[in-house]
Amino acid sequence: MILIIGFLAIFLNYDSDNQRYIFRQTGGECTIWGKKPSWIVATYSSGEGADAETRTNFLLTSGVWGISRHFHYLPELTAAFMWSSPALGTSLVSAYFYFFFLVGLLTDRATRDDDRCSNKYGKDWDKYRAVAPNKILPKLW
Repeated sequence: MILIIGFLAIFLNYDSDNQRYIFRQTGGECTIWGKKPSWIVATYSSGEGADAETRTNFLLTSGVWGISRHFHYLPELTAAFMWSSPALGTSLVSAYFYFFFLVGLLTDRATRDDDRCSNKYGKDWDKYRAVAPNKILPKLW
């Protein structure tokens, strides 16, 4: 069971990154979970002063990217836990170190990324947060 859940988590992590990759490669002319994808057109300034240009990015709001802003971290954490879980019930703290380290790393990264994107995209990031209100865990955080 541990192996199956672990490999399923790896697949979900790959699939979430692949959704965004295919969306970008096709310019949105694809399907995600059998449907035409939705997205938010986000504008930002590439610099300051006279050299500043207004640029555009597309924030995918379909598939896992509409569930939470960093859903792809959840299967990554699940896989890390699965690799540590054979040591459950032992006193081997080191067996769980990778999982707890990754929890701290990814939650911090999600927070920093959210702040960076909020500063970069402004009101467009607020629109994305309205679609995907949670950072990692749907309905929780």
